[in-house]
Amino acid sequence: MLATGTYVGDSTDDRTINTGLTGTIRHVRVNRCDGGGQPLHKEDTYPGKAVVQEGTCNPISNMIAFAGANFVVDAGVNAAGHTYYWIAFSTNP
Repeated sequence: MLATGTYVGDSTDDRTINTGLTGTIRHVRVNRCDGGGQPLHKEDTYPGKAVVQEGTCNPISNMIAFAGANFVVDAGVNAAGHTYYWIAFSTNP
């Protein structure tokens, strides 16, 4: 299953982004629309809140976690006033 969406950052840690999916999240990609930083990828095989920045192979800690059919962003992926685009893939419910 696939879902897409946007959110406007508010600088809070542990902000839940509701995907509307009913399965378990397997992969999410988050892009900041103003070009601030590279897109981030989170796979269900990455530990904790680790993500990988596009164009690199090195994980970055404390960015995105999965919470069932939703994902949770930390302040580093939730800068106040910036719009973020995301795409999420999940298992079938």
